[in-house]
Amino acid sequence: MKDSVSYKNYFDVVITPPAPVKEYVIQISQKIAKQEDGEFVLGKTRFVPHISLFHIPIKKAQLPEIKQKIKKVLSDSRLGLLRLKKITVLKETLVWIQVSRPQWLVNLHCKIVQETMPFRDPDFDAMKAWSNQYNSSQKKLIKIYGSPYVGRFFIPHITLTVLNLKNANPGEIPFKPKKFRVSSISLYQLGPHHSCEKRIFTLKKPK
Repeated sequence: MKDSVSYKNYFDVVITPPAPVKEYVIQISQKIAKQEDGEFVLGKTRFVPHISLFHIPIKKAQLPEIKQKIKKVLSDSRLGLLRLKKITVLKETLVWIQVSRPQWLVNLHCKIVQETMPFRDPDFDAMKAWSNQYNSSQKKLIKIYGSPYVGRFFIPHITLTVLNLKNANPGEIPFKPKKFRVSSISLYQLGPHHSCEKRIFTLKKPK
């Protein structure tokens, strides 16, 4: 998301890691932001560590229906383990933790997109929420879906920070790969830099 802008009707369907993994990721974000002049650090209530499944503009009146759709998807889906693999830097300034991309996660992503797209707010100009650094295929996805990370461009990751200085090397910070089992999905209102700013709801998979 551009600069410090927040959008009231723009949301993210996400997976958040359990507390021990979340705390570790926050520590890494703090180290990188301090060492490399990051624009933000992850936290427990704002800039919450997350793996995005689908960014979508929705009118708030439709949130109850969206919740029921996501609840049904969660109930019908198989969940499993995710692995946090390594730190990487994209476009010289965007710092990510690469996350594994198992088939069950791809299937979950596709189902979320399919079930929530009918509720997409057609009046919301998602192009204004993204930079111009994306390729033509991803820009087309933004216009259609409201997100550049759909289908083959679905790239599981956790954003750690955005660097103010180009050509920094946060990969030198020690990183220990982690893994965790997914058991829930959340919906967050999007904040600056596509951060999770306000939790709308969390749904746990029925046992």
